[in-house]
Parts: sequence; structure tokens; C-alpha cells
Amino acid sequence: MGTTALAVELLVIGYQALIWLVLLTCLMFNISGETVLQELKEWKEVVVVGSVVVAYTVGAVVNGIVAKIMEKREVWVHQRVQRQQNLQEPRPVPSIMRAAILVKNPDVYKPVIQNLDIPKVLRSTIFNILLIGVFATIHASSQSTALITAPAVAFCFIIATGLSVWAWFEMAENYYIHLCATYDEVLRNMK
Repeated sequence: MGTTALAVELLVIGYQALIWLVLLTCLMFNISGETVLQELKEWKEVVVVGSVVVAYTVGAVVNGIVAKIMEKREVWVHQRVQRQQNLQEPRPVPSIMRAAILVKNPDVYKPVIQNLDIPKVLRSTIFNILLIGVFATIHASSQSTALITAPAVAFCFIIATGLSVWAWFEMAENYYIHLCATYDEVLRNMK
């Protein structure tokens, strides 16, 4: 994976996480959203530059935590793909397949890794949207002048989280299908 792709991936994840972290901070210290927005507008240049650094760091942390949480789900998707393909012998774990592809045909490795980017971002997006929804719902329920009611906010974020789970599952399954096929083809061409 290129350094630029990794940086963009971590920034996307980090900015998503910053939303729920700001909401959590507002709830913990009883700060109104309007106050935060006004302060951010006054310091917009500093916020833009500083947020990149913070978002990158938070993105790396959140991505690592979510990767550990989703590890068993990803193994399940990988095993499901193998069952669907009626493979005679099971394939190794994805990291071993990627390593074998890199060693045996480095030219094929780059597209394989690029196909992993979207499932990784979606994996973290599931948890970020869920947490944004939880804290936005709590925030909406605590605001008597909220334009949108807490149940409406919760409903929207439940739908968004469900769509993120579905998108992650489809993209992860697609990735493992292509990873297995690429692995098999690379091994077949080496014989």
C-alpha cells in the first residue's frame, strides 16, 4: 500500500472519530454544540492544521482497535468464502496469502493490497458511525431546542450503521474472493 493511500485512509477514519470525540467531550463537560462551532470558526486556520495531525493519530489508534475487535468477523468472512468456493483444501490465512503473492509475483501484489483499503475504512466506519449516533442521540435528547428529536437521530444512525455493516461485509467478501483467486493463480503459474 502506498504511503499516500495509508495517510488518506487514516485521515478519513480519524476525522470520523473526531466527530464522536467532540460530541463526547461536549456531553462530558456540558458544552453546547454552538459554542464549539463558534470557537472552531474563530481558530479555523489553527484547527485545520492541527486537526490533520490529530486525525491521523486518532485514525491510527481507532483503526488498530477496530481491527482487533473485527478480527473474528473477518476470519468468519474468509472461511465463508472458502466454503462457498468448495475448495478441496483450505487456503492459508490472508496475511500468508498476501506474503506468498508478494514473494512470487510482486507486480500482482499492489492491486491485491489496494482492494483491501475499502474494507479497512468501512470496518472503522461501522464503529465511528455507531459512536457518532450514540453521542448525537444523547446530545439531541439533552437539548430542549433541538431541531431533530433524539429518536429520529437514533433511527438515522441505526440505518447508517446497518448500511456500513452491509457494505463492509460485501467489500470484505469480494476482497477475499479475489485474494483466494489471485493466490491460486500465482501458485499455478509458479508450477
